[in-house]
Amino acid sequence: PDERRFDGTGRGFRARLKLVSQPSYEGQPSDRFALHVNAFNLGPVVWSDDANVRLGWRWFRTLPDGSEEEIPQFEGRVPLLGHESGEIRPGNGYAFRGQIRTPDMPGKYVVRISMLSELVAWFDNSPIEIDVLTQ
Repeated sequence: PDERRFDGTGRGFRARLKLVSQPSYEGQPSDRFALHVNAFNLGPVVWSDDANVRLGWRWFRTLPDGSEEEIPQFEGRVPLLGHESGEIRPGNGYAFRGQIRTPDMPGKYVVRISMLSELVAWFDNSPIEIDVLTQ
């Protein structure tokens, strides 16, 4: 197959994500809830420690008019533990498990979850979403 090593860029990083945990959460501000996402390597680049692969998320507050504003201070990561799993070759997958902390203010939110090579690029795939309501 067309398997390549990480070249320091985001080229060739692609994943298919499957949300295993719940697609919505209702709770309090500053709560933590479980996150479990299975990620499958659909690109030609091996997910290795030198690529610093992570599952990451960004928060968006839903405003009364239906528009959204990003809340960057609450973004987060779950690392790929290559020292435990080894490299993730094309066609293989990895189960990311962690916790997400909700923003400090009550509100209606969407958290968008995707893959990234830290400090390099977000993967070229659509994020999965979790709807969050805190009161």
